[in-house]
Amino acid sequence: MKTALTRGERIELRGFGVFAVRPRKRGVGRNPRTGQEVAIPPGKTIRFKPGKEMQVREDREQSGNEADRGLATTESRS
Repeated sequence: MKTALTRGERIELRGFGVFAVRPRKRGVGRNPRTGQEVAIPPGKTIRFKPGKEMQVREDREQSGNEADRGLATTESRS
């Protein structure tokens, strides 16, 4: 996986998600110690997009957690 991402290739794991290399814009940061502006060069970053099955599973788990906390209600309260 590491060498494929280094070459800029997209990696798809069925049922899990997709890893892709995306360009990152250049920017300006600050040195926290001196407050001096520092130029940040453009680069590349790895992005992950979850697959449909993983999203459904995550949504199901989150809705279960909300019900445990009393956030998701199916009945109207009086």
